[in-house]
Amino acid sequence: MLRRAVAVLLFAAFVVAQDPDPKPDVPKPDVPKPVTAPPAAPSDGRPALVPEGAAGLDAMQLARAMTATMQLSTPGPHHERLVALQGVYDVQMTLTPPGIEPQQFAGEARALAVLSNRYLLVNMKVRLAGVVLEGLYIFGFDNLRGLYTASWRDSMSTWAVDCTGPLPEKEDGRVPMQGTMIDAASPTGRPFQLALQFTASGFDLAVEDRVQDKQMEVVRQRFVRKPEVPASDAQPRDK
Repeated sequence: MLRRAVAVLLFAAFVVAQDPDPKPDVPKPDVPKPVTAPPAAPSDGRPALVPEGAAGLDAMQLARAMTATMQLSTPGPHHERLVALQGVYDVQMTLTPPGIEPQQFAGEARALAVLSNRYLLVNMKVRLAGVVLEGLYIFGFDNLRGLYTASWRDSMSTWAVDCTGPLPEKEDGRVPMQGTMIDAASPTGRPFQLALQFTASGFDLAVEDRVQDKQMEVVRQRFVRKPEVPASDAQPRDK
C-alpha cells in the first residue's frame, strides 16, 4: 500500500519573445514596402547566417538586436549563485502521502554546471520503498524574462514538469516558483508551487500541491553538500 501511495504521490506531486529593446512606433505607409528577400545560401551549401525574422530589419536594427541578444545570453550573478551549488550531496527526502504519516527516504545527488555556466544540472537517486527513483533537475535564470527556472524529469515518467519564479523580494535565499503539474492524474495540468531555498550547506526544495481540495506540502528535499576529499587522500598510498 505504501509503495503504491508513494508512486502515486510522485506522479501527482512533482514525481520535483519579446524584443528586449523595442523599436519605436513607425507609422505604417499606405502601400506596404517590399520586403527584401533573405540572402541566398553560400555557394558551398552552408545555410545563411541571417535569421529568417531579421530579413526586414535595417542594418541599425539588426545591430541593436544582435547586441541585445549577446547581453541577454551572458551569464550573470544569478547564474553564479546556481553554479556555486556544484558538488556532491546527501539527499533527505520527505514524502507526505494523504492519510499517511510523512515518510523519510535517503539518497545522493551530484550537481554540475553545464552550457558554459548557464544552467545547473542536478542528478539525484533516492531509494523509495524498494525502488530507486532517479531524477534530474535543470535550474537556470532567464535573463530575457527576469525569472528563475526549474525543470524536472525522472525515471517514473516520460515527461517534464517546469516552473518559474521572479527574483525574491527578500534576501533570505528563498526563490518561490509556480508552474503547471502535468501527470497521469491531471493530463491537462494543475497549478503547483516549488520553493528553492539556498542554505549554508546546500539547498532545499519544497513542493506544494493540491491534495483532496487542500493545498499542502507533499515533497521536501534537502541537499547537504558532502565534504570534499583532499586530492592527497584520494590517491592510493604506497605501502
